[in-house]
Amino acid sequence: MRQWAIGMGLVVAGAALLAQQTALSQIGVKEQQARAWVDRIVGAGGAYATDGRDDPEVAAVLEMWHKLPAAAKGPLTTQLYAWAKVYTSTPAFKADYQKNRTAAKPSEFIPTETVDQELKTKIATETASMEQSWKYMEANGMKELAAQQRKEFTDRLNKELTPAWRTEIEQRRQTEKDGYAQGLKDWQARYLPDSDAVIARALREFLANSANVDYTAKKGPLMNGAEFGFLNSAYREKPWQWNLSWEFGPEAIGAARTAAAAWLAGLGK
Repeated sequence: MRQWAIGMGLVVAGAALLAQQTALSQIGVKEQQARAWVDRIVGAGGAYATDGRDDPEVAAVLEMWHKLPAAAKGPLTTQLYAWAKVYTSTPAFKADYQKNRTAAKPSEFIPTETVDQELKTKIATETASMEQSWKYMEANGMKELAAQQRKEFTDRLNKELTPAWRTEIEQRRQTEKDGYAQGLKDWQARYLPDSDAVIARALREFLANSANVDYTAKKGPLMNGAEFGFLNSAYREKPWQWNLSWEFGPEAIGAARTAAAAWLAGLGK
């Protein structure tokens, strides 16, 4: 299941929507399925996908959601948040997050040889390969040509090849070092120290991006009917959570914002 719609309400926050079995059943979600969704999202450092409408599971949940009476959506969202809060506070959930975080940490490549040692191996390998060709030539009566090529290779090895190979080795090692440094930086930014920090970030993003949603906004065909979206072009530039908030409606999002704010305050992050 993509990260676009993990359930109702907190899905737009990017953490996950889970609830008591009675609440889950109203949107056609089994508890095991809901647990898997939230495990996947929080375990990956938060929700990063912005769309999932082509996912059959997402489509099924949204279809059931839209069939619910408007008056039922607020209370249901509150229940979903309550369940999510309980589930993500369990020691097992927090331990799983740490395992996922550790597994996602990039590995640093530490060379087992110095540059000089690797260069020496490179020279020996290339020379041995060339030597096979020269021996073949000698065995077939081309000793002078083999001797000439051996001398030319030796001259080129000293003047061109060795410096070029050294530069290649140094540049590759620097690239690997830089890649690890950037990967580690990205990992630290995405996989926060604990699951509560990931959830807190998701809640803050949701509260920021679901504010001032225009629920009266209209959608329709765009660009001669080739696309479908908000008729107000400014709304098409809104964050994906703003768009989802519009889809879930004011009843659900009002309850979601209240629950998210309370949850965030309780996390103290």
